[in-house]
Amino acid sequence: AKLFKPFQQADISHARQHGGTGLGLAICERLVTAMGGRIHVTSAIGEGSTFVVLLPWSRGQSWDGEVDRRLMAARPGQAWKPDAQDLARLRGARVLLVDDVALNCQIARAFLEGYGIEASVAGSGQRAVELSSLETFDLILMDIQMPGMNGLEATRAIRNLPGRADWPIVAMTAHAMAEDRLACLEAGMNDHLAKPLEPERFFAKLVQWLPEREMTESPPAPVHVEDASEPDDEEATLPGIDWKRALRLVHGNRRLLRHSLDAFAMDYRVMPDELRGELIRGGLARLKTKVHALKGLSGNLGMLELGARARVLDAALVRGEAGESEVEGVARELERILDGLAHLAPLPPPEASGTLSGGIDVEAFERCYKELTLLLETGDFSASERLPALAEALAGHESTLFARLENRVAAFSNEEALATLATMRWAVRERFTENARKEKLE
Repeated sequence: AKLFKPFQQADISHARQHGGTGLGLAICERLVTAMGGRIHVTSAIGEGSTFVVLLPWSRGQSWDGEVDRRLMAARPGQAWKPDAQDLARLRGARVLLVDDVALNCQIARAFLEGYGIEASVAGSGQRAVELSSLETFDLILMDIQMPGMNGLEATRAIRNLPGRADWPIVAMTAHAMAEDRLACLEAGMNDHLAKPLEPERFFAKLVQWLPEREMTESPPAPVHVEDASEPDDEEATLPGIDWKRALRLVHGNRRLLRHSLDAFAMDYRVMPDELRGELIRGGLARLKTKVHALKGLSGNLGMLELGARARVLDAALVRGEAGESEVEGVARELERILDGLAHLAPLPPPEASGTLSGGIDVEAFERCYKELTLLLETGDFSASERLPALAEALAGHESTLFARLENRVAAFSNEEALATLATMRWAVRERFTENARKEKLE
């Protein structure tokens, strides 16, 4: 009977050879129960154990589309890759991402743009409604739990806009129970995609819901990213992070993943103490909000153990049974991850193209400075796209300030990024003035 309880293991000695936390079967049991089924085990010493899951299933139920059928038919261990027809269908499509967690937007946007999809971002339900009234999208990916106007309210508002009644809207949320899916459908959504995002399932939903369209011109090519499937020694030993899994969502973009992890460390550095404090104060509503955000984001960053513990705590909060052990499990795992990230050496800035190897191109720097300042002041997510040009203008100089600026932009800390950019401009001008003074003396 203990096997299906959280944090239970058959062998709890320090000599046990295999890792794990004792959460897997507890999660399975709760999922099965939520779907109206049951799970049981039979076991014989020396022979092995058999776990059986029984679920109600009607003949009318089916998987989501042809892509899902091909996905499910893939042999175990075989990498599933999209075919050329599916890729051509995605390229050039316009998708609106709606999520109040900036890092979730960054990761999902990288996945979409890797397939040549044009992705716009809305950080709130209200902003999603505003953009939907001004622009046309082929698909909306909608988070549910957001402050202010939530995803269900935003969906209803979008459906009432002229010409928006038939737009495909897919929920993209950590709420994955049957009643959550029903609420999404009743609000006018077409489908549901659970967080953390799985690349194959994410791709299948895109193919299923993006409409067929005629190609009148060559579609844009997918964004090229570096091939960095293998972590270096430092990355491979990061505690609590499955590096390869996290890379899959960003198409092997190692620099983007590293900056996402830096942003995570910055945003969640005080979260362990906040979780403990909310439990002591009895602030269960605030605790649930914090845990919900952590539940979806941790999986997207390859933090599987943290995600599992966050799901257990979230389920306990829903039942009103959250206690010190569940909160402490999340807090300690989060501290373990943060400690590893704190000792991770920063990435060097992108290499310059070599055309400016003799020194800083001041004119190019000023152009980049003005463009970046405008983008950061207006909260434009494309600010990161101007950083390579800035690195080229700097030609390897001011690398410390550039690394700081890159981290601030990746974390969507626009005010801090503007301050760092201003400091960089002062440093460049000082360097330029000093060089001019030396040349005059010579």
